[in-house]
Amino acid sequence: MAGSTPILARLYQPFQVVKSILRYRDIRRIFIISLVIFSILYAIASGMIFKPSTRIPSNSFVDMDLAVGWPPGVYPWLTIVIDGSLVFSINLTAFIFLSLLSVLFASNMSLLVYMRRHAGDCCSYNSNTTMASVVPAMFSTFACCGGGLTLALFTYIFSLGVASAYAAVIITYGWVLALASALLLYWNLYRASRPLWQLASGHRGLRLSLRGLR
Repeated sequence: MAGSTPILARLYQPFQVVKSILRYRDIRRIFIISLVIFSILYAIASGMIFKPSTRIPSNSFVDMDLAVGWPPGVYPWLTIVIDGSLVFSINLTAFIFLSLLSVLFASNMSLLVYMRRHAGDCCSYNSNTTMASVVPAMFSTFACCGGGLTLALFTYIFSLGVASAYAAVIITYGWVLALASALLLYWNLYRASRPLWQLASGHRGLRLSLRGLR
């Protein structure tokens, strides 16, 4: 058990760096904006937010249904219908990946902006790697949801029959794509935060802004 402590500390290291740079007001703003924007885009792309093919009859402008189903990764736990024509549906699996990916993406963007604005020439970060990392997740979908980007593309390119067959597979294994994006985003964050961690004790600007890391 003692030998596992350094490994766990090293894995948590990127989040300590992000926590420290969030002391900057502009970095906190970037984190929040990135978190909100990515959450909305991912919810649409994965089908958590969708427009039904036919209008859902409703007695009120907003209908909400909360029901815990089992297994948790299949049935929607929360469904919100707005004016019968816009649906937000989510279950436990979708919620976990939505939260995880949003935090990782926002952390990556915060670190990117910090390096460009505050870290000077000591570090570099390629934003293309972050954008590329989220691509697999944008093609994932969940059993609770309306199909998302993948089903829409397959319906448009092929046919509804082909899209339905593909949807049966992606609904079952779509979480693998989301997990792949999560691992890639974490790896980007880990790799990019290493120079800051290593230089925190020697670079004056970093020492001031990343105090508490050591």
